[in-house]
Amino acid sequence: MKDLIIPRDAFSHGQIKSKLWLAESFSRWVPRHLDTDARYELNWYGSWVGIGPFLLLTGTGIQFRAINLFDLNAESLEASQLILDYWRCEAIEITTRLLDVNTHLPPVTTHQIFINTACEHMENDSWLQNLPAGSVVLLQSTDMQHLEHINCSRTIEDFVNKKNRLIQVLESDQIHFAYPDKKFSRFMLFGIKK
Repeated sequence: MKDLIIPRDAFSHGQIKSKLWLAESFSRWVPRHLDTDARYELNWYGSWVGIGPFLLLTGTGIQFRAINLFDLNAESLEASQLILDYWRCEAIEITTRLLDVNTHLPPVTTHQIFINTACEHMENDSWLQNLPAGSVVLLQSTDMQHLEHINCSRTIEDFVNKKNRLIQVLESDQIHFAYPDKKFSRFMLFGIKK
C-alpha cells in the first residue's frame, strides 16, 4: 500500500480550527433549515486532503447518500479517499473528481449540499452560478493576504454581499485568528442557491 502524503499545513491550528468551526456550525444550522430525515448528497469543492469532510462526517448526524470530492490535485484526492475509507466501507458512495469546478455542471437532483472552503482561491463565481437552484451551500473565505488568495473578502458583510446575488443567505458567521506573525479572519455563510 502506498504511503499517505499530507502537507504539514493541513494540520495547522488555523486549518483544523476552521474545519471544526464549520462542522459545529453545520450541526447547529442543519436542524433549523433542512429536512433532517432526507439523505443528502455532499459535494465538497476544493476538498484538498479530505480533513474537512472527515471532521464534518465525524461530527454530524446527517446521513449522506453519496459524497463527491472535487480538487485540482490528484495526490490530494488520493489522500481524501484513504482518510474517508471508513464511510466508503459503511456503504456510502465516495467519488473523487480531478477537475476545475468552474467548468463543472452538477446534475440537477434534490437534496444536494455544496461546500466550498476555498472561495478565496477562486477567481470568480462561475462554479457557484453552475449549481442547481435549491441546493444547500456552505461557503468559507478569508481576509488573509497570501499569494494563492486571489479573491479575498474584507469583512463578513463584504463576503455576504459578494454572494447574496446567487444565494439566499440563512446564516453567516466569522472567526478571528491571531498569531505572533499574522492576524486574519475567516468568514462563513450557509444558504440556498437561488
